[in-house]
Amino acid sequence: METRPKRVCLIGPMAPPSHGMSLQLQELHRRLKTEGVEVTTLPTNQDAPYCLRHFQNIPGIRTLIRFAQYQISLLRSVPNHDISYQFVCCGLYVFLHTLPLLVLSKVINKQVVLSYHSGTAEEFLSKWGWFLIPFFRKATLVVVPSTFLQNVFEKAGLPTEYFRMLSLMNSFNTRNVLSSARGFWSLANSKKSTTLK
Repeated sequence: METRPKRVCLIGPMAPPSHGMSLQLQELHRRLKTEGVEVTTLPTNQDAPYCLRHFQNIPGIRTLIRFAQYQISLLRSVPNHDISYQFVCCGLYVFLHTLPLLVLSKVINKQVVLSYHSGTAEEFLSKWGWFLIPFFRKATLVVVPSTFLQNVFEKAGLPTEYFRMLSLMNSFNTRNVLSSARGFWSLANSKKSTTLK
């Protein structure tokens, strides 16, 4: 009997504004859909509800509103997907968006892939690595878009897989794009259910 493909939830900032991670998320979503993977998105930068929009231009309040919205969306979405794939950067983002995902995924026994994008990772991990690396180890897979970041994480004691960044200019098959992140593609198309270690 044919089993369904894995359900993937892509998590990260969505346009607007259009920038590196939001464009990467949109393109990965499109290509996974093309390959027949069941995929949805969970934005980390949702607009405030209408009743609270008067407060969304106040930086601190906007952060709290988005954090609350994200936590609610996380609790609703992650249990209904087999894999959560989050685009990650440095700073407060990790504490507000990545750690809650890792903890929830561990508690409910779901797979999670972190795609780390930040040129300041070495400085960030030198300061916070002692606290963050144990959480990152809860991820099923951590992928990075450069050998530089791969070396940074290796020095911090965390193995990663090199995941060549998607090109928005060239057209090529998603299986070839993701061949450099074999672990994720295997998870997304797995016929057998595996669990987090």
